Amino acid sequence: MATLYQNSEENPAFRPDDFAYEGAGQSVSIAPMLRNMLSIARRNLWLIAAIVAAFLAAAAVLTLLTTPKYTANSSIEIADQTEQVLGEHFSEQSNDQTNSWDIDRFLTTQVSILKSRALSERVAKRLNLYSDARFFSAMQADRDEYKTDTERRDAVLDLLQSNLEISLPGDSRIAQISFTSTDAQMSARVANASAGQGRSKVSRRGGKSGSYDDMTKEELYQRAKKVGISGRSSMSKTQLVNALRNH
Repeated sequence: MATLYQNSEENPAFRPDDFAYEGAGQSVSIAPMLRNMLSIARRNLWLIAAIVAAFLAAAAVLTLLTTPKYTANSSIEIADQTEQVLGEHFSEQSNDQTNSWDIDRFLTTQVSILKSRALSERVAKRLNLYSDARFFSAMQADRDEYKTDTERRDAVLDLLQSNLEISLPGDSRIAQISFTSTDAQMSARVANASAGQGRSKVSRRGGKSGSYDDMTKEELYQRAKKVGISGRSSMSKTQLVNALRNH
């Protein structure tokens, strides 16, 4: 490797052994510096290995001490009908109004309902979470910290909403509901209850369910007729359900 010296001459001088830069009357050689660093590393190889091993051990211990969290998933179908999720609040509105809504805006509204505090309150009541010590433990919260019923109620709803995720993949009407806690069973209970409460309050004139699976073949046929599905007369119940879901 060459050593470069900068001096007052027009052309710098080179040496075959080292590469150096001379500035302010001093010459800094790179090759010897590298050799010194490698020599120091070789002399302290065991120390370096011990430090790396200590970091790896610390990371392993930290991983073992970290409380694992479990995410449970459920789903709910959102048809382009208000009764599918919105429930009693919209039961008095005309079905014709629904048909005039923009589908994207409608689906966004449905997802907002699933994320609402009102739905979380239904889930909390359904599972009796306000007095469930296991729920507070799963959420790593101290139940005794909340002295009044109001404080405990607000804490439960906050915990539900902060750990509940609702997503609606593009070009899909199946809303994905997930809940995360340190208790796998509790996560599954809350996720399933959230999906169940999203369906259980559906209502429309005549009291018919908004879930296609709960409808009779005649009800499915009338729904297919209303939305203009061709070939509905020769379809089985399963085919009608699939046609409505994919319409």
